[in-house]
Amino acid sequence: MKTQDFLPKLIILFVLISPFRTQAADPQFNIEESGRQWFRYLDFQNKFQYSAVDYKFGEVAVATNNETYRVNMTPWNSGGITVQNSGVQGDQNDLLPHSRTENFSLPAEEGGHINFYRALGMWAPSNAFPPEPDDPPGGGPGKTPWDVSDKTEWEVQLRRVSDEAILATLDKVGIESHTDPYSNPYYGTQPGDVNISRPIPAGYGGERVYLQIVPRRWGPTPYGISLMMDPPHWVNISAIVDESGTELSANEAESIRQQWFEAVMQYSSDVKQETGRLPQRPWLFWPHEQQVYSESFFQDEWVDGKLCRSEIPPPASSGRGVGDDRLDNATSRKVVHAATLESVSPNPLSGNVLTVKTGGYTASSVQLELITTEGRSLGRLWRGENPRGGQSINLDLSRYSLANGTYVLALKNDREETIASQTFVVQD
Repeated sequence: MKTQDFLPKLIILFVLISPFRTQAADPQFNIEESGRQWFRYLDFQNKFQYSAVDYKFGEVAVATNNETYRVNMTPWNSGGITVQNSGVQGDQNDLLPHSRTENFSLPAEEGGHINFYRALGMWAPSNAFPPEPDDPPGGGPGKTPWDVSDKTEWEVQLRRVSDEAILATLDKVGIESHTDPYSNPYYGTQPGDVNISRPIPAGYGGERVYLQIVPRRWGPTPYGISLMMDPPHWVNISAIVDESGTELSANEAESIRQQWFEAVMQYSSDVKQETGRLPQRPWLFWPHEQQVYSESFFQDEWVDGKLCRSEIPPPASSGRGVGDDRLDNATSRKVVHAATLESVSPNPLSGNVLTVKTGGYTASSVQLELITTEGRSLGRLWRGENPRGGQSINLDLSRYSLANGTYVLALKNDREETIASQTFVVQD
């Protein structure tokens, strides 16, 4: 059979697991230092002589009707370091300490979901075709053999922290060993999807748990699966691919990039206003973005006959607080956060529903906690994603039977740090 006869069929193979186009996830931007770990992904590869099987995992979040909160992957390197399993068959146990999330608590209420991003795929040279009987070793003229030699699998397990017991298997997908590029070797639950949502199993409310990703392989190759952790991405990958893993159009991707740059500009402006200096973040700008950023925050001056560039001094304070009034011990300057607490109403409160308005220059995971003026916590009222621009949240306080008096509403980040607070009065 002639080589060109294979080309249309090879194209069909790669779109086979992506037969339709659906909506990508909402963009979330890596801007604030405290949230950057969530934008890191595990990247597994099982490599063969001419091809490889690849699996990427990240963006873990727990969602209920009332709240959504992020779960980070366990940080084990700053990026660029690869861990290689031995050549054993089955579970790749050498990778397990690195292929898991941090510990987190399941919500007390039933009916929640655990969401995550996972992308399963494979790659091979463009001239890789199935072997023919008369081909010499290593492929015929202008060809290399299609040699996915191992069966490779990944399983996502929900495990309890206290005894490492497996409470549930949330996901299992893989690729069978094969030499025919016309076959569909993918197996498991929706292996072509990338944005995954699985129900939290009943009966484990409040348990301390973690997700364990278990890679496996069976086959003749002498080496095991390799794993590395990506450096933090500037945006969640699920926002720039759709449900089936297809990348967005150039116009759609540019729109998301513009949103990111606007968020960076707003964050930089807020930090500059509050601290007197720009945030020290290693953003990578396109040339036109760098020009706008430089013209907005820097000025050129002649000093002793030399042209020097310096930050433009911040304008006089407008009185609008961004972040809280705590001081950073190292800099003795205000700490600025992604989310702000704008208002609490009605105040005084005579009923049971308190309305909270937040602000935010980018999306971030936050929670609201009710505290007495003596500092005693009465409970968490809400936890979830605060979107860019903020939102209005109605809190039902009826279960607390609050006596008349003054109380504190605390806004906390995903590290349980108070980033803003306001007092309100209960007065029947």
